[in-house]
Amino acid sequence: MRLMGWKSLSIVCLLSAFGCIASAGGEDGPPCGRVSDHARPDAAPRLEVGKKILFAPHRVYRTLRFAGRETLELFGPEPATAEVNRQLRQDLDRLRKRCEPSEPNAADTGDEIETEPVYWTSQWVTVKNYIWYAGTGTAGISRGHRTWDLQSGQQVDLWSWFGQAGGEQSDIYAAGRGTPSPKLMRFLFGYARSDPEWAAGADEPGLCSQQYDLTLEKSGMRFYRWQDYFGGCEVDILVPYNRLSPVLSVAGKSAVRRILKGGR
Repeated sequence: MRLMGWKSLSIVCLLSAFGCIASAGGEDGPPCGRVSDHARPDAAPRLEVGKKILFAPHRVYRTLRFAGRETLELFGPEPATAEVNRQLRQDLDRLRKRCEPSEPNAADTGDEIETEPVYWTSQWVTVKNYIWYAGTGTAGISRGHRTWDLQSGQQVDLWSWFGQAGGEQSDIYAAGRGTPSPKLMRFLFGYARSDPEWAAGADEPGLCSQQYDLTLEKSGMRFYRWQDYFGGCEVDILVPYNRLSPVLSVAGKSAVRRILKGGR
């Protein structure tokens, strides 16, 4: 865990056309987002199915892309995987209904789009959505992380494990992001300074109290804050699961116990 010098920044939804369809225009907004510089005038959007990719033994996925938006289809042994796939498919279904053949130029290809599982066990799966538009630098990057409980098939707000709410979980390019409470911030920076890998001269919690991405990792939960406009305060703190108890809610303690039982 450390403060890092790599300069990058997540951006508000104006540069992430698909992640903000609902807030920018609602159901009456543009049918498929902005017109891509690479879109062919005579090409109507179509569903593109990717090749199957092995994530781990018995866990395979493939990408599904339509009009510049990408989602996943998961193949795993848990019965609730079908319900997770139904929810993931909604990422495309909402868009497909509004992308009529009469709007061939409405497709948005993006310049870099990545969708992949970043954490996947018998208990939980986390999907990352990433998009970037050429010519915008790091300001054109948007990413989000959504997590599902593979025993119930329900999407989970990881921030609820700390007794608070994260951002809009349906926004694929912002989900998983939230602002730690003062108590959680004190805990995170207190833990970080006790770790020998933490960089000397770390910023004070009050200076780095904006939104963090929260994700599950094999060894713990990661709190990550992107570097700001002034080149400071990029924070990466990974707390082992067995050290989180002081700040977990009742639901969070139950969830972490499931993780520590070693379900793979």
